[in-house]
Amino acid sequence: MLLTAGNITANAADSIILWRANGEKITINIGERPKLTFVKGEVIITTAKGSVAYPAQELQRCTYESTADGIEGTTASKMPTLTMDGNSVTITGLPSASQVAVYSVNGLQLGLMQADSSGKATVSTTSMQEGVYIIKTAAGNFKIRKP
Repeated sequence: MLLTAGNITANAADSIILWRANGEKITINIGERPKLTFVKGEVIITTAKGSVAYPAQELQRCTYESTADGIEGTTASKMPTLTMDGNSVTITGLPSASQVAVYSVNGLQLGLMQADSSGKATVSTTSMQEGVYIIKTAAGNFKIRKP
């Protein structure tokens, strides 16, 4: 079955682009799971929608395009936020009732608490000596320094 390029092309976030000598750009959506084969001087593109063939000498290059940024599925609202004042560290954006642990740099656990129902936990720093501490949460870890 031989189809026109329009039947298998799509403007997609992840695509293979074939560049023809006449300037035409053939876009193939990766989601269509394309298979490119080379037979008797032709490039054959096969997807679930069908196949199309192009003379190999008409194709100048093949490129890959993606709009993926490496942080798909992450939203700012899901990221915890840490704020410090002179006597405490407040973490917001945690899962409700999740644990928050405070460690010294040599691995000694100094405290364990739970985030409240709104996802907020406050760590008192008044009894901590000057130094570096690690705060471990279900949503991420923080390194803080008490001056």
